[in-house]
This record gives sequence, structure tokens and C-alpha cells, in this order.
Amino acid sequence: MTLANTGRPAESGEAATGGVPPEAGTVPRRRPSIGAGAAVGTILAVATAGAVWLTLPHGDPHPGHGTAARPTVPVGYAVTGSGTARITYTRPDGTSRSLSVRLPWQQTAELAAKGPASVAVVLGPEGGHATCALTLHGTAVQHATAYGAYGRATCTSAAPAP
Repeated sequence: MTLANTGRPAESGEAATGGVPPEAGTVPRRRPSIGAGAAVGTILAVATAGAVWLTLPHGDPHPGHGTAARPTVPVGYAVTGSGTARITYTRPDGTSRSLSVRLPWQQTAELAAKGPASVAVVLGPEGGHATCALTLHGTAVQHATAYGAYGRATCTSAAPAP
């Protein structure tokens, strides 16, 4: 090792502190190696880049199936008749909803053009009759009628086209 600004080798008891010997009982200060600092900096940079990469959205592995707005289809559900009935229909998120209602009943929704639309009716123990109807884009696509005690009818369409 050479002394700073002198170009001559350091002698024992003399630190690389500009030629001034260290005080007794103290440890001479050493400059950290540039290589060690670079290695620590590189490790921190790689760790930070990895954390950022993990939090960023990546390309969709199925192009065309991303989070972009999907086309929707106007769907109309109707159940005519009298009395009460249990109705199950497809909601906009693709799940089904069941409810007991007094007839007549109707509902409209905007469904994603990816799965079938359906409406089903089940009459109560008092029977009667009820007719379900399903429309897509305002055009009737199916209707069915339930008769008698616990009579059932279901109207279903294939996946509606946008």
C-alpha cells in the first residue's frame, strides 16, 4: 500500500492517512473497496428491479381476453301469469339469482356475450300457469309455459352474439 499524495510505500506504524501516524490504541481507517460497494449496489438494484417487475401488470397470455370492455347484449326476461312463483335468471356477471315474486315480473340486463342467458319459473303449491319469455336485442328468442302445482318452465338461449 502507498501513502496518499506521496507515492512512497507506507512503513509500519504509519497508515495511509497522508503520512501522519495513527494515535496509539486506534485502528487506522480504511477506505472501503470499490468492488464491494459495486457488488452491494448491484444486489440492491437487482432486488429493486425484481420487486418492481412483480408488481407491474404483464402481457395477457390470452390476447383478446384481457380486462378491456367486452361486448354486451341487451337481454329481457319476462314471466306472465298470476299468483306467486320462484324465478331464477342470469345476472350481468354471469351468475344466477333466484327470488320469489308476485306475477307478472320482468327484468332487463346487459349480459356479456360469452355465456347463455336463461330465465326459469317454478309455480307454488297452489299451481296455476305462468309463461316465461326471453328476448335478445329486443327480439323474442324463446318462451315456455308452466302448468299446475309446482309446474316448471325454462327459457334459455345460446351465448348471445354482440
